[in-house]
Amino acid sequence: MYGTAPSVSSDLLRELLVPSDDLIADTNGAYGIMRHSLHCMALLGDVMTLCLPSREDDGLAEGASTTKPARSKGSSQLTNWTALLDQLWKWYSTRPVEAHALMEIEGIEATFPTIIFTSPAGIFVNMIYHAAMLLLLNHWPSNDLLVNFCSKAGVGGDQLSPTWHARRVCGIALNSDPEHTKCWDPCMIAAFALAARTATSAHQRNELLACLNQVRMAGWRIDGLVRRLREEWTEAMADNSM
Repeated sequence: MYGTAPSVSSDLLRELLVPSDDLIADTNGAYGIMRHSLHCMALLGDVMTLCLPSREDDGLAEGASTTKPARSKGSSQLTNWTALLDQLWKWYSTRPVEAHALMEIEGIEATFPTIIFTSPAGIFVNMIYHAAMLLLLNHWPSNDLLVNFCSKAGVGGDQLSPTWHARRVCGIALNSDPEHTKCWDPCMIAAFALAARTATSAHQRNELLACLNQVRMAGWRIDGLVRRLREEWTEAMADNSM
């Protein structure tokens, strides 16, 4: 939401992934989807730590831009970036069936894809995954890394576009059953806000504002978020017109 790294290590989430004996067998039920969700959240925390400045960094202003690398890219940073890309793709490729979309239809450029899940858990964890990929790819250190990854993993180049992932975050949110807005949490709202910043057309922005209104009606106080989004969209339009 504010372009800063988390103040709490994602290792705390990983401690919750250590199963107790009575839960080890429950790999595909509620415990299984919870484990995959926590794993994805931990990866998002790792991405934020790698890509974003900490709150203690000098000169950091609230709402700092998240579209430029915040850290130097030495050999260790390049290694960590590549490792996170591999881990996120492995997570996505092995996610449980409960986290698969019931339907996914690509939309035209002026709209968002239609992506439908049957459960709030599927909505949540896929929004978190695409937000992590969006943030990581917005801070890519080298084209060569992306080319090598596409070749090794057999991934289409469009899936390594930040815009592709931003559209999916928005598509998932827009096509969710209105009843599911009651299950939104701050992580989902932050992921949606990150992706919504990339909207380019008035039609897209109106759709996103309508979705945020449903979230607001579910009880979340997001007037400040909506105001900031409107301001960023206005600034983007002004920059494009120059």
